Amino acid sequence: MVTAFDNSACVLFDLETGKPVVRIDSSQFGVSGGGGINRVVCHPTLPLTITAHDDRHIRFFDNVSGKLVHSMVAHLDAVTSLAVDPQGLYILSGSKLSS
Repeated sequence: MVTAFDNSACVLFDLETGKPVVRIDSSQFGVSGGGGINRVVCHPTLPLTITAHDDRHIRFFDNVSGKLVHSMVAHLDAVTSLAVDPQGLYILSGSKLSS
């Protein structure tokens, strides 16, 4: 299970033991304050956690090491929603409406 916190961090937990397995800290990539995590999803077939941020980025983290694998600017405003199809081939993201 993965949980996201207000401080731009995620923690992956082992559901059997309830103990944290790995901590993902987005603040180490310059994400703070305005870079909060809005959505977090796990890839269905790969050991990846995918996060959607206020700073317009979608970030991909390795579930074993917690390291950033890929980052991309995805929208003109905060990324507010995120989904991965069941086969893990496509990512769908949404954003606030810019005026």
